[in-house]
Amino acid sequence: MQMALEIVFFVVVVIFFFALLSSIRILKEYERGVKLSMGRFTGVVGPGLVVVVPFIDQVINVDLRTRTLEVPRQDVITKDNATVGVDAVIYYKVVDPKRVVIEVEDFQYATVKLAQTTLRNIIGDMILDDVLSKRDVINTKLRETLDESTDKWGVKAEAVEIKEIEPPGAIQEAMTKQMAAERNKRAMILESEGSKQSQILQAEGQKESEILRSEGQRQAKIILAKGEAESIRLVADAAKSYLDGSALTLWQLKALEEVGKSPSTKFVIPMEFTELAERISRNIGGNGKKK
Repeated sequence: MQMALEIVFFVVVVIFFFALLSSIRILKEYERGVKLSMGRFTGVVGPGLVVVVPFIDQVINVDLRTRTLEVPRQDVITKDNATVGVDAVIYYKVVDPKRVVIEVEDFQYATVKLAQTTLRNIIGDMILDDVLSKRDVINTKLRETLDESTDKWGVKAEAVEIKEIEPPGAIQEAMTKQMAAERNKRAMILESEGSKQSQILQAEGQKESEILRSEGQRQAKIILAKGEAESIRLVADAAKSYLDGSALTLWQLKALEEVGKSPSTKFVIPMEFTELAERISRNIGGNGKKK
């Protein structure tokens, strides 16, 4: 009997110990606890130490940090009846712990399903070319729809990103060929531009060379002309100096001699004859001294 009492006492102590442990909860800074007492909502608790009554109170932890949800790949038909595979990622944050627990059973599952449905609706109203080229438009529409719909669940969709849009195989092959053609086109344009620039530079170099050559020839002609002009001037000065001296005097004497040889000539001696005689005398005297 005593042993049975001891066993019962031991069991009670163990139960009390575990009940005490379960009545103490510690919530981190980014966590909040939705407290239910006898199944009824009594408030949001945390962070820090939280005490609950065992078997009566229940605390459901809610993470308030920004988290991600993967939207699985699904096949969607576009407005022009092309099938594309689409997947996405959602960045969300809980803003109201009470509504996350009370208003929806599993807000993550509900958000993913809502995102898939919204994607089908958005892409179904777009042609394939727009789907492939307007990801930002799809992201914006999807985020706005999710944010509005999940607000009543206490969740905010902060961002939505389309991860991949996979068109049908035939379209992928055509796109690959188109991209290859575009790359070849750009390469040809770059090569043409390079050749054009090279020709321009070569032409400019030839132009500069011709200008320098012409300038050199012009300068050479100017120098040659100046030399010839200087030579002519020197010859002219020498001739003038010669004619103004002895040569002119000798010419005048010969002229008088020819006049004297004529029998019918009558001598009329001008006043300048004296000056001529003096000049002859000076010239002869000067020549004699030089000898």
